[in-house]
Amino acid sequence: MATAKKEKELSFEEALTRLEEIANVLENESPDLSKALEMYEESAKLLKGCLEMLDEAQKKITVLSKGE
Repeated sequence: MATAKKEKELSFEEALTRLEEIANVLENESPDLSKALEMYEESAKLLKGCLEMLDEAQKKITVLSKGE
């Protein structure tokens, strides 16, 4: 299930792996509604974190590219 780390502390790769785990459970195990909502909420937080990390990476690439 979830690692001991909070969503903000996960690396991009760890968050992506957790998102894949959640998707697999939701698609194949049909959890009850409360569990599905809990997993959906976790996935929304993970997705937000991933998007923020990608945005930061894009900004760094832009800065580095301008320095050439």
